[in-house]
Amino acid sequence: MLNFNPKWIQLQLTESCNLKCTICYERNSVAYKKKQFVLDFTRTKEIIDECSSFHPHYELFGGEPLMYPHLKELLEYINKKNSKVTIPTNGTLLAKKAQTLLGNSVEKVWVSLDGPQEINNRQRGINSYQAAERGILALYEHRLKAQLEYPRIGVHCVVTADNYTYLEEMVNNPELFQYVDDFSFELQKYLTPDKYKEYIDLLNEEKPVIEANYAKGYIQDVKMFAFINAEALHSSLTNIKATCQKNDKGFYTNPDKLDSFDIKNYFSANWDNMKTHHKSCIFPFTYSEISAKGDVTLCHSFYDDVLGNIYQQGLLDIWNNQRANSLRKSIRKKLLPICYACCSFFNSENKA
Repeated sequence: MLNFNPKWIQLQLTESCNLKCTICYERNSVAYKKKQFVLDFTRTKEIIDECSSFHPHYELFGGEPLMYPHLKELLEYINKKNSKVTIPTNGTLLAKKAQTLLGNSVEKVWVSLDGPQEINNRQRGINSYQAAERGILALYEHRLKAQLEYPRIGVHCVVTADNYTYLEEMVNNPELFQYVDDFSFELQKYLTPDKYKEYIDLLNEEKPVIEANYAKGYIQDVKMFAFINAEALHSSLTNIKATCQKNDKGFYTNPDKLDSFDIKNYFSANWDNMKTHHKSCIFPFTYSEISAKGDVTLCHSFYDDVLGNIYQQGLLDIWNNQRANSLRKSIRKKLLPICYACCSFFNSENKA
């Protein structure tokens, strides 16, 4: 097979985080209860050098990426190599780091908020909303003073059974809305116990495993979503979309085309019935992720299926190795059970 290159590279800079969000699949994972790793800065620069000829887009992930000790130097280095960056963050450190994010490679900062203050703080921790709001304002004011267009400021919301009735209230808060360029809503990622068992069986075909440490963090009882009113959620998202369009703000959802039918099927684990369900996924052919301990995977959900480690090989050698190509070939024919834990898969254009 002809070698090719990833267009999007996600770097998990650190496993450390300053919040303990109740819905976080990383926090709920067996793996993250052990030592928390930090990606080596020198090795990361070498990976960026290796990929500099084709200028991939980088996403800096965590944990909380703004806790990474070499953040400023990393952004400057990526900028020097003419690549761009997206950063998802809980926003609580944004006020302190706002100046660092200006005038370099950062195109967008996604701040995670799960509703208005009371709702967000219930899921993410006391005063987390207030800190994130201060961070958004600080970044906006620094950008305005510097007369810069970037980074754009986005609010990213995970839609759960506990917050779905409060989405419009969050967006319509004038103390937040005027400073935000884009709003994104993602249905909570989850995996049923049955799908998890299927994934364990699949992994056992390669080598014996008792459990999938990372995938285990996605497991939820589908009953927890039973009281979500799909029609009400669709109505809220429709209203928010209209508000965003009226005010020239970006609006995004994952899955991308949400109506009440697909919402209902998603939250009842009837994924195969969704209108946007398809048979393959583009991510393994365009995307690579490097974990904080250097493990390389073809998807954020594949942490239990490691292709190699950057402390032992180059990224591109790993991304094009036999195991990677075998996995791609397999996914073209049939989804992995873990794929159902990714709401991004159900985007209509996300197919190989």
